[in-house]
Amino acid sequence: LNHHPFQVSIDVMSDKTVDAVVRIFLGPKYDCMGRLMSVNDKRLDMFELDSFMYKLVNGKNTIVRSSMDMQGFIPEYLSTRRVMESEMMPSGDGQTMVKDWWCKSRNGFPQRLMLPRGTIGGLEMQMYVIVSPVRTGMLLPTLDMPMMKDRCACRWSSCISTMPLGYPFDRPIDMASFFTSNMKFADVMIYRKDLGMSNTSKTVDTSEMVMMKDDLTYLDSDMLVKRTYKDVMMMSSMMN
Repeated sequence: LNHHPFQVSIDVMSDKTVDAVVRIFLGPKYDCMGRLMSVNDKRLDMFELDSFMYKLVNGKNTIVRSSMDMQGFIPEYLSTRRVMESEMMPSGDGQTMVKDWWCKSRNGFPQRLMLPRGTIGGLEMQMYVIVSPVRTGMLLPTLDMPMMKDRCACRWSSCISTMPLGYPFDRPIDMASFFTSNMKFADVMIYRKDLGMSNTSKTVDTSEMVMMKDDLTYLDSDMLVKRTYKDVMMMSSMMN
């Protein structure tokens, strides 16, 4: 499983210059039955892709974040055999490689697993972004952010914010006061492309399929309906 690099573009209007923490989450839009999920239903399924500090200026701010710069992720993990063989290299380059592996590349989530597997028809997900000011009292000059990122010493926002991990999905949400102007949900699509075959060139027999999403619909892996949920349940009971 792997994915192409991608970017997240965020437009923020600020009425003053301020240090802010930007958090980016990715989560489901529908449940396994194709029903739209509420915020409380999916709050524990919202995965924090990234969090970082950004200095907002007065007026419009356009933030472009690359997936290659997102925190908490590491490149392909080196095998122990490769590390041991490199350590014994007479040139000394292996020592540097082992040090980099030990300090930087061991801790983190695999970058190639950042996104869930998409579908040929497109897997509908929701991206959530919240921008909040840095809380006063933080000793920001003491944080060496490049070093923290290289060594994966900080798990997402743990070194740049005093808010709990997973904020604001860390506790049950009061829907009456949750939505504010510093946050936004956006629908995104994740597509799967077979090796050697593009999404547009793949031939799919849609003669007996329709695109639907409701409580009584059985969805296959590509979100293409072949039969109703009632028929699936009846077939399952007959087989049992």
